[in-house]
Amino acid sequence: MTDFGFKRVFGSEPNKVFLVSLLNCILLYTDDIEIVDIEYLKNEYLSDDEEDRKVIIDLMCKDTQNRLFVVEVQLSPQLFFTDRILYYASRIFSNQQTKGNWNYELKPLYIISLSYFTIQNDFEVISVQKLMNIKTQEVFSDKLTIINVQLNNFKKNEEELETDLEKWLYLLKDIHKLERIPKNFQGYLFERLFQIAEYHGLSKKEREKYDKKLDDMGVYENAIQYAILEGKKLAEKEIQEAREKEREAREKEKEAREKEKEAREKEKEAREKEKEAREKEREAREKIVLAILNLRKLKFSDIQIQEVLNIKISDYHQSIF
Repeated sequence: MTDFGFKRVFGSEPNKVFLVSLLNCILLYTDDIEIVDIEYLKNEYLSDDEEDRKVIIDLMCKDTQNRLFVVEVQLSPQLFFTDRILYYASRIFSNQQTKGNWNYELKPLYIISLSYFTIQNDFEVISVQKLMNIKTQEVFSDKLTIINVQLNNFKKNEEELETDLEKWLYLLKDIHKLERIPKNFQGYLFERLFQIAEYHGLSKKEREKYDKKLDDMGVYENAIQYAILEGKKLAEKEIQEAREKEREAREKEKEAREKEKEAREKEKEAREKEKEAREKEREAREKIVLAILNLRKLKFSDIQIQEVLNIKISDYHQSIF
């Protein structure tokens, strides 16, 4: 797919579902993040200095969390390609400066390069570059992520495709060779993509007929979109309810743990009191035994000792003898 074709298919508001799906497949694979929705941004950056070269990129957008995404399609090798990527990043970062008291906070930037040649090595399909400590491998800053997708290194055929990411890589690499929709590419998203790809290959007259057919199907399409939106709302409501139930379950679990902890504390306290009582009983018994022995030394009879101490000597025979 050419960079022009890529922008025609992925760079328009009605087709942004394709870009969201592609980005999510790549980002879930590399960074374990997910995009909910995107907004297309300008793809041309001018400098305050008229002599500076302007920057024009293929596609740029941001998601609902203000993360920036740049997608570049490169068909053939180019001198200093990685330098160009870094230059793009510097211009995008510098354009985030605001007038007045700016605190230097930057929006996270992801630059995704779709290349049809090898940038780094001959076997890796997707590689991720970040600013990090090379000794500890700890990320120094998560504000810049460069993802190289080397499509020429993707070698799987149609029968070997398993994930949506692999399907996207296969399409980006070989869609111009396909004469039909592959069997395992069924579903609204990919079928719609093939329709658009076929449309851009039609003649002007064929496009007019196709457009008329689309107009006739407009009401039906709107109904489908309405159903999708309603389904999305229902799903969001169900997800919210599920999260609420999960929160309540966590609260109950927390409460149960607190009660269990309180019961353990009370049990521990009871054991401590029981131990203390046994210790006092032992000390009292030792004192009585000592008193018995002292009275016997003074020639008191056992009967006299029992009367003085108000005890039964027989209860203490084991301790005395």
